[in-house]
Amino acid sequence: MVHVWKNPPSYIDVAKIRSSVVETLEEKEAEGNGQMTQQRAKVDVDTARLILKTVVETDTMQNHAMGMLEEQAQTLDRIEGRLDHISSNLKKADVLMKGIESLPYYIFGASAKKEVLDTREKSLKDRTIRVPEDTPPLIEVEILYKGKDSLVPALIAFDVDKFKIVDPKTDKLLITGAVYSFTDIDSLLIRSRHEYMDIKLKKKEPIRLVSAYLQIITNQLHTRCQRVNHKLGVVFEAGAVKFDYQDEWLYKIPPPKRGQAPNVSGAFVPKTSSLLTNEKQRRDMEEVEGIVDQATELVKGINRKGVETNKELARQIEQIKGMETKTDNLSGSIQNLNTRMDKVG
Repeated sequence: MVHVWKNPPSYIDVAKIRSSVVETLEEKEAEGNGQMTQQRAKVDVDTARLILKTVVETDTMQNHAMGMLEEQAQTLDRIEGRLDHISSNLKKADVLMKGIESLPYYIFGASAKKEVLDTREKSLKDRTIRVPEDTPPLIEVEILYKGKDSLVPALIAFDVDKFKIVDPKTDKLLITGAVYSFTDIDSLLIRSRHEYMDIKLKKKEPIRLVSAYLQIITNQLHTRCQRVNHKLGVVFEAGAVKFDYQDEWLYKIPPPKRGQAPNVSGAFVPKTSSLLTNEKQRRDMEEVEGIVDQATELVKGINRKGVETNKELARQIEQIKGMETKTDNLSGSIQNLNTRMDKVG
């Protein structure tokens, strides 16, 4: 039971959190020059809009810079293609000069055998800078899987349409066939034995587990079943610790990382707008929250674009270095050819 000892179970009382936040906001509503006015605290929407405007402008400038970088890449490709074409023509000229310099030319008035060169134009490469999309994170929660006679450290991993039990060391299935769709679940049983749970399945043996994070697991299963239109029953045995598992807030709690206990009090940040009773405050706060979410996604995109832009810049620098080498070689070849032509002339 080292798992439970290192990670003491902690359950979130959603109703208490709602009440506490509302009380705090109400205490701050009355302000002014010593007068007991009921002036509502103003939500600073203007600043949020200004921040979003700045982020959008940054994203627009970055998109423009990426477009210019793509055009520059195509220009470099065209220049490199012309250098290759000149190199091909110089090779032809070199073959002709060898013929002119050889005895067969003077005797028969013809050149020696010519080298066949491929002069086809190279097609331009697609230099579009592609930014990989964010992959939705897999939600994993530490558990102890109950086998026949023992408890084995494992992870319950939640995906879009299924969940599985995996080995935390190898990320492979802990046992054969330990992959389940959410519609496979019949019900959950929260047992009176502390931190024990049974996930009852329709056609398979139940999954028995122990975890300090039963509230997170129950909420994940309940919410994901709802999203596939599957009704999930949750039963608490007599004497079992009862907890809230239906609130949408709980679904947004970041799960603990492997081997790390979550800071439940600090990890859970509900949307403030859902707690406000004043209609104008609530609408303003909803707008601010929406702006923050939008700005956050834009910043993530800016970071990803920055990574791909740096990769393209590094590639172009290497391409330019290669073109410099080709130019030096061509310059030497032309000088050598001119010298040989002078001798023949």
